[in-house]
Amino acid sequence: MVGDSTHRLARWQRFWDKQAAGYDKHMTFLDRVLFRDTRSWICSRARGQVLEVAVGTGLNLEHYPAGTSLTGIELSPDMLAQAHARAADVRPDAHLTLGDAHALDFPDASFDTVVCTFSLCAIPATDIALAEMSRVLRPGGTLLLADHVASSIRPVRWIQRALELVSIPIGGEHFLRRPSLAITGDESFSIEDIDRFTLGLVERLHATNIEPVTEVDICVHGSTAHRQCNQSADASCLRDSINSRRDPIRRVRRECRRECAKDRRRGH
Repeated sequence: MVGDSTHRLARWQRFWDKQAAGYDKHMTFLDRVLFRDTRSWICSRARGQVLEVAVGTGLNLEHYPAGTSLTGIELSPDMLAQAHARAADVRPDAHLTLGDAHALDFPDASFDTVVCTFSLCAIPATDIALAEMSRVLRPGGTLLLADHVASSIRPVRWIQRALELVSIPIGGEHFLRRPSLAITGDESFSIEDIDRFTLGLVERLHATNIEPVTEVDICVHGSTAHRQCNQSADASCLRDSINSRRDPIRRVRRECRRECAKDRRRGH
């Protein structure tokens, strides 16, 4: 299973390397007709130490406020090379590096803001990626997401479903995902602002990490396959309430989310 996942990730990396040359032209068109002012809407809300997941060719770089400290990770070396070139002109202080959204190479609670725009549609395991974003976000930190999502209009969704028959096998791109639902349903986050427009095709979200300081529910891991957390009482998920300091709780909850996400991928 691990080998299959590694092979698939390498295939997506090669695909996005091939897309790098024409990516800016394609996205600039979509920004104009579909996404509108989303890049500035997202980036203007960033503060402090910022992580951008899937920085691509760096189209967001010019939109970040002065005074922010910017780190960006990108799976595609060719995309990243273009981001470096753009950063030299608009954001020379940015630290941009290769990285995998499924396994962010940063300690827990490292950033004040985490940003991901127009990328969760193509990241293979969005649940794992979102768990990683949550893990590296500090208490009170800001999560900023934007993507094209399943339309609010049924005939448009039919078209999106047809497009996925080609887009998923070729480049892993999904049109019917809606990552915001995972955040709006997560008690660890408070939704500050959410906006959906253009036939419901575009959604952008601003959320704050508000994980509780005291008594919280955490999963208790057994020796057998880990069971999914945040399920109903009859889902056989072992639960326990504990009182402790914030940091140990945050680590356990985030480890639990990552394990649950991985188990869903493995079909447990």
